[in-house]
Amino acid sequence: MTANPASVRSEMAELSARRNQLYGIICRDPTPIEIELLAGAGYHAIWLDLEHGSISLLEAGKLCRLITSLGMIAVVRVPEISRHQVQSVLDAGCEIVVAPNVCTAAEARDLVRLGKYPPAGERGVSSSTARTGYTLGSDVEATLRAVNAVTYLMVQIESDEGLANLDEILDVEGVDMLTVGPLDWSVAVGLYGASAQEGLREKVEDVFKRAAKAGKTTAMIVRNKDEATRYIELGVQLIFVGLDVALKRQAFVDAIRRVGDG
Repeated sequence: MTANPASVRSEMAELSARRNQLYGIICRDPTPIEIELLAGAGYHAIWLDLEHGSISLLEAGKLCRLITSLGMIAVVRVPEISRHQVQSVLDAGCEIVVAPNVCTAAEARDLVRLGKYPPAGERGVSSSTARTGYTLGSDVEATLRAVNAVTYLMVQIESDEGLANLDEILDVEGVDMLTVGPLDWSVAVGLYGASAQEGLREKVEDVFKRAAKAGKTTAMIVRNKDEATRYIELGVQLIFVGLDVALKRQAFVDAIRRVGDG
């Protein structure tokens, strides 16, 4: 088997070419069966959360390959920007790496350095990664160039510092995507509960407007149809409809209420 650069596929590119909006879910406690059910339900992207979930790098790799084989986009949020975290999930088959709480352009450049092969970055080269069919083929340069083109790096803005440095972060070549983490951001500035959303609304909208102007693909988690509509109007292409644990908790509550007397 030989690697053909033209066969290095991108679910993100292929799905985006067919649809204006893509929908996903954030998973902290997924099983292979749940991933299959999500594919059958029509989801386009699965975000595996290694920052707040208990998913190991080994499990993440297996799930990334399953997600991709089912025609969905494998997204992984790593706990930190480090060679071990970024390179491991990419080698295992992740297509979009999310770096949490990016506050400076220097941090964004570190993500690119670890996430892209030379000359764009300094990612270590392995002869057997999932995205290349476990071979580099006869033209290594062309293969690595093809992989760089379909490896997406997403920064997450979660602080006033990140907002203050947003233009410099957006200027970093190799940063493809952007999202916002409203919960950490709101807590950091002393906003809780219902007041958090409104208190951050202007800042969050500013982030997405500037990201859209910079030509970045954007993503956001939403709680309802109204929020989805608002973010879509701000140019957000990838909508995450919730968190697996929270959705399962609600499904369990609803199930017992249907038949119980509590």
